Amino acid sequence: MGPGEGSGGGRCTWPLLLAVFTVSFGLWFADGYVSVVMNGPQSLIVRWIRTVHCAKYTLKNSTLLNNASLQDGEIYLWCRHIAPEDEPTMLSENLQLNTLWALCSSINNVGWLLSIFVTMPLLRAFGLKGALLVDGGLYIAFNLVFALATFLHSYEMFVIGKLLLGFTGGTCMVLVPTYVSEITPVKLRGNLGTIPMVFMVLGMICATALGFPQALGNEDGWRYLMGLSVLPPALMLLVLPFCPDSPRRLYIEKKEREGARKALLWLRRSDNVQQELASMQIELERQTHHQQLTIFGIFRHRRLRSTIGLCLVVMVARQFSGYAVICNYSTAIFEEVGLQRQGALLATLGLWCVSLVGTLSSLILVDRAGRKRLLLIGQAGLIVSHALFVALAALKKEGHGWTEYGSVACLLAVLVFYQTGLSMIAYILPAELFTQEARSAAMSLATGCAAACAITTTFLFPVLQSLLQEYTYLIFVAVLIATFSFLALKLPETKGKTTNEIQDMLDAKWVDVKLNKK
Repeated sequence: MGPGEGSGGGRCTWPLLLAVFTVSFGLWFADGYVSVVMNGPQSLIVRWIRTVHCAKYTLKNSTLLNNASLQDGEIYLWCRHIAPEDEPTMLSENLQLNTLWALCSSINNVGWLLSIFVTMPLLRAFGLKGALLVDGGLYIAFNLVFALATFLHSYEMFVIGKLLLGFTGGTCMVLVPTYVSEITPVKLRGNLGTIPMVFMVLGMICATALGFPQALGNEDGWRYLMGLSVLPPALMLLVLPFCPDSPRRLYIEKKEREGARKALLWLRRSDNVQQELASMQIELERQTHHQQLTIFGIFRHRRLRSTIGLCLVVMVARQFSGYAVICNYSTAIFEEVGLQRQGALLATLGLWCVSLVGTLSSLILVDRAGRKRLLLIGQAGLIVSHALFVALAALKKEGHGWTEYGSVACLLAVLVFYQTGLSMIAYILPAELFTQEARSAAMSLATGCAAACAITTTFLFPVLQSLLQEYTYLIFVAVLIATFSFLALKLPETKGKTTNEIQDMLDAKWVDVKLNKK
């Protein structure tokens, strides 16, 4: 352990857990809930879009629907009655409806991408804790837009609400890991850094369970299902004001040394915080820019440019793991491999439960096995799981009924390997590899990369799947093989190292690179 970090501050105290749990539940639980809440009641939402479109843009004369000459027209396409057994073809036969559904599913990623341009100004204006409170308030407002759209019969408002939720979700992807990293001692940084993902998966489990027809996933309840995610941020707004701001941010950015000391005393429940304060002083003295770097500022510095490249490759691997696709389309995927609707919903719930096990495994292993080892093990497992899924899906087409169980097992394996490796480490690394002056910009860039990749995968997946079918998953395999090879050679291990030790290691690697070029 390097100078200044850790002694007397390596314990897990209840105030520290309160702060970590508050922001993780308030924003990441809500974001996990929203990311899959449309999955269970998919057919109900698609029917609602058809009904709204029919009422707004087509004639309501039922006699026209019986006119054979119009059966190929827009009225027949949007307004004819569809029996439950014909629901699987509802999207495939209506390209515009399919596009609207894909837009509803993926538009949040556009908001996620746009958030990178607002996160830094938000931090400068309100500070880290203040930005978390603002984000929580916006989350509640935007969720109300999203939920009320269903009662106001406006799918345009529904899409806008999902876009705005993606905006606040993207912001919290930067703010929460940064806050957790900056209030946590070195020994616990990996363990507690995984807590937000635990809450995100719990949000997914909650949304999936409530999405069953026996709960709220029915004609009467699905509209209320869309609005329940206002509760976690509302609770956060009540509790977070009693938690301190980041001690590192208070000391290094605001120069409030007494405020940083008081925050550490509250978090550590110990008077022995001098070493952590000394470490912050060392980091402050070695800063080269003496102010917060912008996103573009990182690219002007060659060593920082190299470091952010590592983080972006990890994020590309994360987003091309197939996880985002499973989040948005898991129920439909299970139906395609042969499961009935109820079985597909149960399998989806099983996915998130297994995902929780993988996340808890990561929480235990990340500070024991190390970031790099877990990352590479997770990617190797994902490559094998996707390849087997493609093989089993191809066999299913040839009439081998047993393969549907193997396909479910492969998707379960995808979730386990994803949560064990790529899931949270992709957000831990930018917080560890950068100092205070560049950390927020690095987290914003990583989040922007994640959003761009998520837009690509979730929006194009339905289109590519209609063309390539099961072989679509080979795209994930190719990207994972490429990123695995790069990270195995280039990524350093940060386990157990202080911020200053990590910077010394990166500086040494950069010097070696320059010498080799000469």
